[in-house]
Amino acid sequence: MSNKEKWERLEKFFNNDASILCQFMYMGTAKVDDEKVLHLYKHIDTRRYINLDKEGECYKFDFMKRDNEYVPVSKEEAKRHVFSLCLTTV
Repeated sequence: MSNKEKWERLEKFFNNDASILCQFMYMGTAKVDDEKVLHLYKHIDTRRYINLDKEGECYKFDFMKRDNEYVPVSKEEAKRHVFSLCLTTV
């Protein structure tokens, strides 16, 4: 897969906004089933992911599901998630 192919989904997701795109690392792919592959992008500060399929649909990794699976989320939810900081106390 070419570098262009790796980034085209995220570029489309953020309308080629270079000030946002530069905040992400391409982490690889995850196979959801025989037909669906997700591309995983990690934010450099929040360390959270945006996971996109070839159509640009968003998914989150759900640890609470029995099989730890990826579930669809809205684009708005994906953006809120990736740009939010996890503020927890230990």
